[in-house]
Amino acid sequence: MKTKTLTQAIPVPFIIILLFTGLSFGQSEHSESASGGTSFFRYGMCYSHNPAVLGLKAGPSISLSLPSLRSSIGNNTFSPQYIGDTFIEGEWLYDEDKEDILNQIKSDKIDLFGHASASVLGMTFERYGFDVMNFNFQASGSIPQDIFELTLKGTEEDKSYIFDNVDFESFSYWTTSFYLAKSLFPPRFFEDFAVGATFKYIRGTDYWGLGETNGMFQVTDSTIHTEGLLEYLSSNSGDGMGLDIGVAGLFRPMNAYVGLTAGNLIGSINWSSVEIEEKRFARLEGVHADSIAKSDYMKRFFNETDTTYWAGTFASQLPRYLLLSVYKPSLYLNGQGDIYFSVYQALNETPGYSMLPKLMMGTELSQFKFLLLRMELAVGGIEGFEFGGGFGLDFNNYQFNLTSSWQRGILSGAKGFSINFQSFLCLSRKEGVPRVSKVKPPKKPKVKKPKKEKKPKKSKKVKEEVPVVGDIQAPTPPKDSEALTLADLGLKDMDPGQPLCKRALYPFDINPVFYTQVGKEEYDVFFKDAAIIAGTVIMAKRIVAAIEEGNIDVLGLYGIDETGIKVESPLYTFCKETLPASIQKSRELVTLGSTLLGSSRQDFKGLEARKLPKVIKGVRGAVANLKKVQKELPELIDKLK
Repeated sequence: MKTKTLTQAIPVPFIIILLFTGLSFGQSEHSESASGGTSFFRYGMCYSHNPAVLGLKAGPSISLSLPSLRSSIGNNTFSPQYIGDTFIEGEWLYDEDKEDILNQIKSDKIDLFGHASASVLGMTFERYGFDVMNFNFQASGSIPQDIFELTLKGTEEDKSYIFDNVDFESFSYWTTSFYLAKSLFPPRFFEDFAVGATFKYIRGTDYWGLGETNGMFQVTDSTIHTEGLLEYLSSNSGDGMGLDIGVAGLFRPMNAYVGLTAGNLIGSINWSSVEIEEKRFARLEGVHADSIAKSDYMKRFFNETDTTYWAGTFASQLPRYLLLSVYKPSLYLNGQGDIYFSVYQALNETPGYSMLPKLMMGTELSQFKFLLLRMELAVGGIEGFEFGGGFGLDFNNYQFNLTSSWQRGILSGAKGFSINFQSFLCLSRKEGVPRVSKVKPPKKPKVKKPKKEKKPKKSKKVKEEVPVVGDIQAPTPPKDSEALTLADLGLKDMDPGQPLCKRALYPFDINPVFYTQVGKEEYDVFFKDAAIIAGTVIMAKRIVAAIEEGNIDVLGLYGIDETGIKVESPLYTFCKETLPASIQKSRELVTLGSTLLGSSRQDFKGLEARKLPKVIKGVRGAVANLKKVQKELPELIDKLK
């Protein structure tokens, strides 16, 4: 039979835990993870986490980091859903409920943690950066299981309740940081490489923690036996210095940005004027019922001593860590999906952090013009397990990011929660690492044709019923662009005005190919080579369509019969050599395009900066198209064997 033993009032220990989990009620977003966030680069690759980023060609130039906030809070045992179902719903706690509560506590105590960071304003200029003020808070503590058992069940005769593992520590501080970076000659396998350092002044504003603690409580049939010691340490003034070192670069074999940060190699707060308050208490005797009514009896119930003294100074270490970050742009979805990965390893124990390694993997989708969607998964660290997502709004010169995550569960079943929002303004160009947003290719200009001619319809098999009469005109390119010709494909005798030019095998009247020219050789060559790959695919489709149509007169003119393309055919070299070589060439161009995206902001400065939007748009469009044609080439090669 169930026994009613507790009302719906929530005991004090559970109120404390609710404060460390309640933030996850009603939340459905994700954070960038507890130890970081995104800014100019992906997680771990923003200059505040790795100063070397400022030395890369793709790094930010003149920019402002606007006010931001990152926070994480949680515990290792109870979720808001569990506390709500157990303490808020219903009127009573039964014996079975109490046992279930105690069984949730796996390690004889409940651990609580929290940390938060809020920045006011930051600025970068080329290889230098400066943060005006960054506020930080860290806290962690533990509550022994015996406190919960005593609260839920009351005293059990002759049983000793031990409170030795009560613990709590918290401190807050603000930092002012200066960042600098330097580009170096790239080592082997790297194309772009830089080192950087962050110098920090640290000002401690408040410290509160427990020093030595121990205690026990026991009730017998004749006595109450209790004794204990609590030391409270506090200070409201401290300062120190900090140093971070980082390296970053573009790793060629993976075509990915890689960074390694050693954080807080030097980093501590030296607290001054530390006050220690020591409380001791003890009792070993019975309760005198006739004395309870006396006003001073309960004051003298425990033999207490209270001592306060100054302890001079002591130091609090900031979280020392290693952070390895990898960012791979344009990995999937035709260049619109990015992947980033990081490993965070703490090197010391500090409030709110754990020395367990933390692995995080995330992705960012830029399917829309200004909306960025993110999803992440992390395991390890003090958070244990995290899952969530978020979004960013990218308006060219301004970006806003909001992300959040659940820890050790999801929704109200999570035992912790992280949230991160930040925004920044770029005064000279777009932010950081090239993010491949969805860019629609420029509209193809309409080519005037005789009124009686109709544009042939394409079937799923790329068949084209092309007219063989009428004049053929080379397409006219728009401003600052060039038109691709068949001569660029090695078929100069098939261009308009040449002896082998026939409408049946001239592709650029209906599907013209234009490529941008910006006045820089490396970019101009890339744009033309990418256009040649696109034109090669279009020409191959036209040849396939002509063969499937079976126009004997046309095919005979070009040395094509039922056995295939003859060696003496003007199309032989194109079909047997140029077309197969385009697969490898397209892969090389995709890699080159990612490199150009990374260096474009460095290459187009001053008066040439006006060309930058067009260059970025053109490179991204070319890379996306190259990835698309890579899938089409094998089938075309097979058909033209």
